[in-house]
Amino acid sequence: MTPLRHCLAAACVLAPLSAHAHISYTGRNFGAFSGGEAPVTIENQNASSFGWADATDADFGDSHRVRAYRFTLNTALTFSISIEGMAYSTTAGTPPVTTTHIAGLLPGFSVYSGLAHISPDKADHDGAQISLDYLATLPGPAKEGAFRSLNDWTIGNDGPEFNLTYPAASLSNFTYVGHAADGTAANFGSESGILGDGLADGKVTGTFSLPAGDYSFFVGGVDYASGVGAVAPYQTHGIKATFAPVPEPATAALGLLGASAILFRRRRA
Repeated sequence: MTPLRHCLAAACVLAPLSAHAHISYTGRNFGAFSGGEAPVTIENQNASSFGWADATDADFGDSHRVRAYRFTLNTALTFSISIEGMAYSTTAGTPPVTTTHIAGLLPGFSVYSGLAHISPDKADHDGAQISLDYLATLPGPAKEGAFRSLNDWTIGNDGPEFNLTYPAASLSNFTYVGHAADGTAANFGSESGILGDGLADGKVTGTFSLPAGDYSFFVGGVDYASGVGAVAPYQTHGIKATFAPVPEPATAALGLLGASAILFRRRRA
């Protein structure tokens, strides 16, 4: 894809830094789960129409064009994540103006073990000097950013060289777990290994089984063609994200047995 930033010599220079958001989980923390909890839905978030697909190839992608969410597993758990494209309200805290899908966003997301820096640490971003230094050590083409949809990736925060009051900069590491994408190979670009759901209908669900720990997932669009040559402005679409623990088979069977027993007692009464 056409680079979204200018790259000089061996290092990628991201321009201009103040225009790019840092990674944050504000309003996008699903909380902690031990199994048996009700599904949790977060709405009125947004991402670009191509942000996830852009990060599938060798020049990586811009973390500003995807949205970060987090959750914690207190125990090993099977769960599903569902993403749906929605109308987006520009007023913070305002619900989407409709509960139906707005044509345009074909969502994709990737799940990782690990978290970005959170307060009181400074937030991670592609333009941090430590991020640039790390990206400059990697082989292949110059990088558009640090985000990767199908692999492990690393990004860092600002240190004293940016502001004397900041503590030493450090890197956050994300270990790839898996992904889910809406649509077919025609939407994703040329990279192999992308598992689409086969139906470009504006929503996608993935199910995962993971051990206890802290996790992140990043959501964006899979419409690769819409990002070719795009710099800014770019299309922004709303996101509805739902995290749902999946009952273990034995637990589900026990629940059905209990429901049957209650029904039997009611019939006898």
